[in-house]
Amino acid sequence: MFVPCYDNPVMYDVDKESVAGVPLPSFPKQSDSISLSMAGPRRRVHRRYHNDDDGQQQLYVISRGNGDDDSFEVLNYRRTGFFPGYGQSHAGPPWWSWKPLPSPPLYGPAVYPPDIGRKVFSPSAAAVVHDTMICVSSMDAGTACAFNTAKGEWRQAGGWVLPCDGVAEYAPELGLWFGVEHANRKPDHCLRAFDLSSSSSPPVVRQTWSYLDRLPGEWLTSQRHLVNLGAGKFIATSFQSIERHPSSWWGYHSD
Repeated sequence: MFVPCYDNPVMYDVDKESVAGVPLPSFPKQSDSISLSMAGPRRRVHRRYHNDDDGQQQLYVISRGNGDDDSFEVLNYRRTGFFPGYGQSHAGPPWWSWKPLPSPPLYGPAVYPPDIGRKVFSPSAAAVVHDTMICVSSMDAGTACAFNTAKGEWRQAGGWVLPCDGVAEYAPELGLWFGVEHANRKPDHCLRAFDLSSSSSPPVVRQTWSYLDRLPGEWLTSQRHLVNLGAGKFIATSFQSIERHPSSWWGYHSD
């Protein structure tokens, strides 16, 4: 899926080799947003499981804004409408739709009186735990919270942070989560493997690798994303050149 900042997202179907449009999200998606894909929860309808969402992937997107009300939502594949004249028992065909969710409660230390003067910090990392839980932490706040996707509720997880930046990828064949450290905080480009078997306990770092040499002066690390290729293989980094070239348009310079 390609999600531009102020335009309709586009989805590519690998099986059908086709491209289709997706409705606009509730808030613009910046390039540094954190996105996590996971299977949709099963829902009970009339004492039995309803299968419309079973096995369907959901895309959760978290903005890195500071305390915005509109900073977290999910892209679902489900029946969203009903055919006129048929009643609710004849729903329309399933399609993708966005659903706003409550923002992560990442607060700094509380001051007295309670809840007054607390600063809300932006998320720095997130990971999926046990298929139905999303753990989100903030390096600046020094705290973590957990979102139950089945209940749609947040809870505080503890005064610790995920040891990475962006999305932590889980490798089931190794039983560990993998993530890269923040580019600005760690120029040595470290890749970390850690254990996050519970969203209530601090992660335990098992291994750290300096997976790239330091970059030459005209290059910098930009928007590091970890892509899990399976079999213990990852793609971890993108770069951009900081050498500037003059532009004839209003005298601006481009990277």
